[in-house]
Amino acid sequence: MDSSNTERRVIKTWFEDDVHTGWRHVLCLMDQSGAAKWAKTQTNRRERREKRAELRAELDDYYMESEDD
Repeated sequence: MDSSNTERRVIKTWFEDDVHTGWRHVLCLMDQSGAAKWAKTQTNRRERREKRAELRAELDDYYMESEDD
């Protein structure tokens, strides 16, 4: 698998670290049904929110530059 064009996931909490590594199997064996899915959902929401803010900032910069012309 070639992952040269993908960004490395930024882990913010220890729970996300466990879910996105081999420790997810331990979480699934414990009596925490849905814990892995919950953590992945939270991570994806955070990543989408950050990317959306980044794109909005880029668009604001673009429109500010076009108004100056």
